[in-house]
Amino acid sequence: MKTSVLLSWEVPETNKYQILYNNQKVEIQGDLKKKLITRLQPDTYYSFVLMSYGNGAGDLQQQVSVRTAPDLLSVKPTRYQPSVDEDWVTIVMPEVPAEAHVRSVLFLWKTC
Repeated sequence: MKTSVLLSWEVPETNKYQILYNNQKVEIQGDLKKKLITRLQPDTYYSFVLMSYGNGAGDLQQQVSVRTAPDLLSVKPTRYQPSVDEDWVTIVMPEVPAEAHVRSVLFLWKTC
């Protein structure tokens, strides 16, 4: 499963920013107000620190903690083979593990 976090912020000044997490540092230009952090581990707690620097008036520092979603789909969903004259498609979903702490699952479908 691909796991990512979208961080966004609004600040009055445009400075240079850094996002610190898991001993990593991501540099961000001041005109950007969001950053997608990808390749995170599923079902893991992360703490992100947004720091501004470079304006000489004191640095902004904000922290947010998140937990990424568990990897619910250990195998890909499969298409149930309908008869030829049916207008709909049935997708067979794998079972969600009993120990997963999940309230709901949202599936988005795009037709081409």
